[in-house]
Amino acid sequence: MRSSQRTVTFTRPFVLSALDGQQPPGTYLVVTEEEPIEGVSFTAYRRTATMLHLPAHPEPGETTQVVQLFGEELDVALAADGAAPGEERALPQPPVPGPHVQARVSIGVRLRKGVWQVVRDRRFYGDYLTQRDALLAANGLAGTARNAGIQVDVDLEKESPHLS
Repeated sequence: MRSSQRTVTFTRPFVLSALDGQQPPGTYLVVTEEEPIEGVSFTAYRRTATMLHLPAHPEPGETTQVVQLFGEELDVALAADGAAPGEERALPQPPVPGPHVQARVSIGVRLRKGVWQVVRDRRFYGDYLTQRDALLAANGLAGTARNAGIQVDVDLEKESPHLS
């Protein structure tokens, strides 16, 4: 098990599903825990938890709260925080040349050398030991994109038995 810490800064009030109500702007501590993936020939880790510490700046002796975050919800909230004031979209939208073009994301789940991989727009997202874990991760990515009004394509692929 390994743990890493980082801070994130919100410039405007924000809402996350794990929180009751709106949270004030500020710099928050985020702790990510990962466990090693066993049985692979390379070093790989799977995220097991992401936690946000509240409040942003606790006073000495003040009670703090830790909430677990799921999927890419924090990244979506941070992207929305960088949007123009009053903008409703969860993610900034790419330039659209005409009304017939819609934002789109491609998510792939594939089995490679006994390890399930998830990719988003042909970029590596994560390795998973079970198909179920990979599908859960892909579902989280797809849900985040759909909530932002982005069309999602999902591809499930297994390695061919004659490939090494």
